[in-house]
Amino acid sequence: MKGIHLLKKYFIPGEHNDHKPHMLRTEVAMFFFAVILLVEMVFLLQVAILHSNTGYFAQVLPSVIAGLTNDNRQVDNLPGLRVNEVLQRAAQMKADDMAQKGYFAHNSPDGITPWHWIDEAGYAYEYAGENLAINFIDSSDVNKAWMDSPAHRKNILNANFTEIGIATANGVYEGKETTFIVQVFGRPAKKAEEKKPIVAVSAQENGKEDGQPVVAPEEDKEVTMGQEIGAVGEVNGAFTQSNEVARVNPTTVPIETSFIKKAMTMPRLMNAYLYGVLLTIISLALVLKVFIKIKIQHSQLIANGVMLLIIMATALVINQKIVLAYGNIV
Repeated sequence: MKGIHLLKKYFIPGEHNDHKPHMLRTEVAMFFFAVILLVEMVFLLQVAILHSNTGYFAQVLPSVIAGLTNDNRQVDNLPGLRVNEVLQRAAQMKADDMAQKGYFAHNSPDGITPWHWIDEAGYAYEYAGENLAINFIDSSDVNKAWMDSPAHRKNILNANFTEIGIATANGVYEGKETTFIVQVFGRPAKKAEEKKPIVAVSAQENGKEDGQPVVAPEEDKEVTMGQEIGAVGEVNGAFTQSNEVARVNPTTVPIETSFIKKAMTMPRLMNAYLYGVLLTIISLALVLKVFIKIKIQHSQLIANGVMLLIIMATALVINQKIVLAYGNIV
């Protein structure tokens, strides 16, 4: 009963509240304005931490992206991937190389191929794949950009992969400081006598489908590569290949990602969720105020509601531009 009373008091105009629902009164509107300021402060603090505290970003982001990858696979009824420490090392070497040399591509300027790092780390694979990203500070945007790209999506949802390694490195690309993100997929090699030749899924280069697979010059391996622009950054990846070398299956560890880690690496998404809740509450109060008692209106209350909606919509647009500015869209 108390809950119903509060609902009527704050949302339903009537004689019990002088046809002035408390949710739209000036004092409550000021409270919501204070909440909006708090949400903005939290958002800016998150962005500042992720942009400046590169150690924290590098530590947390890989497990979060791995978790998001498995979320995508679960939706597609695919088994989850396990983080492999050797693939992590391969991804880290690739990320460090891009950061040190200032390039963003599967093949380095001096001709080092993607699978070089996987071999260098000592991972023997039946299948391997690589997705790259740059200029992101929100893990959900990295995941979305890859999933929006057909070639990268194929890697994430490739049923042949069983393990994953993700790493980040900070460096300079095209004259600006940025974070390089490397996502490496793998499936351990079987014994040589049990293996069968495997071909790549498809070929893609520069974001356009290409009927001919790219063949590595030094080895007879098929590769798929692609480069596409993401929603809030640039993704460059979708490399897959096969290998017939047999070694020991490396150690794997399960993916464990807390809600706090996810929230801390998703400033834009969490900000949008919070504003979505506030927008829904204010919009509901405004609609009820206008239509329940159409003949009895109070312009000040309506103005309060409209003002809050405009402030939140403006904040969402500004926050998106802030993320884009940090992300250095290309």
